[in-house]
Amino acid sequence: KQLGTSVALARSLRPQELSQSPARTKMAGCMACCVTNNDDEPGTTGLKPMDPMNEEEASFSKAVKVAQEKEEEPKKVEELKKEEVKKVEAKAEDAKESKTKTTTWVYTPCNGKRVHIRSEASITSHAPGECLRADEEFEVTEEKKGDDDVLFLKLADGRGWVFANKPGVGMMCTRLEDYVK
Repeated sequence: KQLGTSVALARSLRPQELSQSPARTKMAGCMACCVTNNDDEPGTTGLKPMDPMNEEEASFSKAVKVAQEKEEEPKKVEELKKEEVKKVEAKAEDAKESKTKTTTWVYTPCNGKRVHIRSEASITSHAPGECLRADEEFEVTEEKKGDDDVLFLKLADGRGWVFANKPGVGMMCTRLEDYVK
């Protein structure tokens, strides 16, 4: 109701009169958007549609939304932290499982000779100098099939690879559970 009265008064006064009017203070917020100097165009009011209640509601809605976002932010951070912890725990569990997934083998050469530990899963790969002796037990973390169906065994201690069988020679290593002295 007050807005309608202010708009009617603004329509009836020219801008210079409006600036001297006692109603000016009541309409201060409205003058900038409602009154323009449109004396040249008859029938124009110079009014721009404006509903202060909607602007207040919009402003209030924005404030509520910002407050809700700020309130939810710590929850989101906490959820992200929990997800990261779960990822780290899963990686640790995988690492633990891979460590526990070792098998024990025994070097059982059919020719009685020592075997040089290889740097790669290949019979012809570099042998840095370390050897396994007959009846020596060792832990294996990986088994890999190579050329000529040679089974390579990766030593759990990180020293390298040995082969379980050698073409033209025979079996060189046996799983502990299959080993008979």
